[in-house]
Amino acid sequence: MGVLLYKIKRFGTNKWVFFNLLFVVLVQLFMWSYLFLNYKYYDADTFLHYTVGIGVDLVGKRNQLFVIPLAGLTIALVNSVIAYSVYEKNKIASIFLEFFVSITHLYLIIATLLIVSLNV
Repeated sequence: MGVLLYKIKRFGTNKWVFFNLLFVVLVQLFMWSYLFLNYKYYDADTFLHYTVGIGVDLVGKRNQLFVIPLAGLTIALVNSVIAYSVYEKNKIASIFLEFFVSITHLYLIIATLLIVSLNV
């Protein structure tokens, strides 16, 4: 148990890993709170995807908006577990995995903002 806590502490105190994880946590909190604050409590159809050439091409229920932060949370958890497992052997690969989670979350936050603005 002590070895596991030591490895987690070493992984979490790396400044690159820490700042990427902190960024992901803050973006996750923002996405969930932004969606909850803009969530309308009725069973109306919601625009879920929009393209410039076609227009709205995917309509669904409002609770399907929460797939975006849930997908981001899943990606973050899976990548963090993989990054933690390879951290002792290859620190650079671990940092890149966490960095790519941050890049993914930048795109997810843009998608969240655009989908909410499309439905307002």
